[in-house]
Parts: sequence; C-alpha cells; structure tokens
Amino acid sequence: MITKFKIFEDINPKDITGSKKKEFDYSIQTIIDGKRDVGFISDVWSPDLDRIKEKGLKVIKTKPNTYIVYKDEKKAKRLFDIASKHKGFLNDQSPEEAREIGELLGYTKKSIDNYIKRNYGKFEKSENSLFESNSEENMINDMFSRCDKKEYMKYISEADIELFSINDKFDELETRKHFLKDEYNIEVVEVEKQKLVSFYDYSNDIEDIIGNQPILLYHYTSSNLLESIQKDGLKTGFKKTNPFSNSYSGVYLTTETSGQAVSNYAKIAVRKHGGKGIQLYIKTNFGNIGQDPDDADLRSGKFQFITEYVSPEQIIFYEEYFY
Repeated sequence: MITKFKIFEDINPKDITGSKKKEFDYSIQTIIDGKRDVGFISDVWSPDLDRIKEKGLKVIKTKPNTYIVYKDEKKAKRLFDIASKHKGFLNDQSPEEAREIGELLGYTKKSIDNYIKRNYGKFEKSENSLFESNSEENMINDMFSRCDKKEYMKYISEADIELFSINDKFDELETRKHFLKDEYNIEVVEVEKQKLVSFYDYSNDIEDIIGNQPILLYHYTSSNLLESIQKDGLKTGFKKTNPFSNSYSGVYLTTETSGQAVSNYAKIAVRKHGGKGIQLYIKTNFGNIGQDPDDADLRSGKFQFITEYVSPEQIIFYEEYFY
C-alpha cells in the first residue's frame, strides 16, 4: 500500500477554500505557532524559501521543490531519513512507519489511528465486501447512524419541513437524505443499476460517515486504451500521461467531473495514445484508496486519490469526456 500523510482536520482550518498561497502560509504558520515542530511541503520555489527563512525556520531539501521545514532538528533529520528511503517522499509502507511519520509531523493520536485504520485494515477488502449489493434506504440509514445527531436536530429545526414530507406526512428517510446532501455533500447515486455513494471534498469526518459503503470516483484517459483497460484493469505505469511530473504513486482517481486537472489528464492521454478523452466511472471504497502523496498540504488532496490497481469489474461505466 502506498499512501501519504496530509494536513488532517485537527490541524487544517475549515475555511481554506482553494488558495494555494493560503494553504502554504497556513502550513508554515502551524510550525511557527508551535502546533507542530516539522512540516513536509512540496511545490516550494525560491520566493517561498525566502519567506520561510524570514519566519526563522530551517529547511532540508528532500527532492526538487520539496522541503522539510522545521524548528526541531532531531525530528527533521529523522523525517529526512524516512523520505530518503522513498525517493524524497513520505510514502509509508507499514502501520508502524505511518505512525512514526504522523507523530513526527505533529498529528494527534486520533488522526493517526484513523489514518492507519483507513489504510491498513479498517475495512474488509475482499471482492465480496466491495461489490455486495445494498438498498438506498440501508445505505442512507447506515451513514446517518454515524452523523452528529445534534447537528441533525438543528438542521430539522431550521429547514422547511414541507420539503421532507410525502402526502403531508413527515418522511424520515427523505429528511436524512437531504441532511447528508446539504450538510456533507454526500448522496447515494445509481450508475448502471448499482447504488454508490457520491461525495466531493474528503475529510476524516466524511470517511467516518460513509464507512465501507461503495463510493464513486472517476479516472480520465484515452479511448484507445479502453480495450486493454477493460481486459486488464487500470495499472500504474503510464507515467508520461501524468501532466504534473508527479511521483506516480498509483492510479489516480478523483471526485471531480470537470476542471483543469481532469481536462489535463484526458488531454495528455489523448496526445500520447490518440483517440478521444473518456471518463471512467470507478466503484471502490476507502479501504482500497489512499491520499495523493503529491498533494499533501493542498486543497486538491481533498478530491484526488490513488490506488494500486482498479480491476475491470470496478469500471462500471464510461463515456466520452469533452474538454
């Protein structure tokens, strides 16, 4: 399993909404404020280094434009030793290594435990568990069981109750569906007669609510690769189709259905392999995916993921992608 720590919800402020500069500044500020002694930051350029040094912090370079920023030299050197084993990245290979990285980066025990459970055994990864059928009602009720009930009661008190009524009678299931959608951007969708959970922004809370329900993610590539993909699945190795010179830690999956990033993936794949851009609909769960190691401290880490392999059975639908 190849995974990567990111700024967890206990550190990352909820009001960051996409400004890369804001996220960079906040990552540095957590070290200045003593919330952590060490940070691991990618996509750092000369002006960024000047700003870091102005704050009285020190750096160790692990690979081009990627640095360990620190106050505590002992922790920084240990983190560098770990990164050196993984070509300059913090790609944990075991629960023990994941815990050590998390502790060095100053994450809480709860966040580290959640990460390890998520990536090293919280969910059953058998084919049966991934592809078992379920009803929308059961999926909604299962996810609702892990929601904050105080937030739910507040939601009901502030909502127009007529929206959740059928034949003038309050409908509990419909209310729960609206609550999940409005408060967490979670909903159950149907693709090729299969019920899947759709979401957009990732967080620990979102994963805890969804649990082991099957989720819908997307992959963008060339139609000329479709025949081999339908036969062999999606594997790592098409490095030149990656438009951002990233670490190729696995097959890239995303919750996004539009935007520059997914358009670039489709364009580069078409440029290399010909054909047309296509969007693959992927059925998976949180036990089979990890965080993108190249987007540790960026907002894009909330909607981009990696996996080691996508089987043909997990590709449940495809269509042309117009970019």
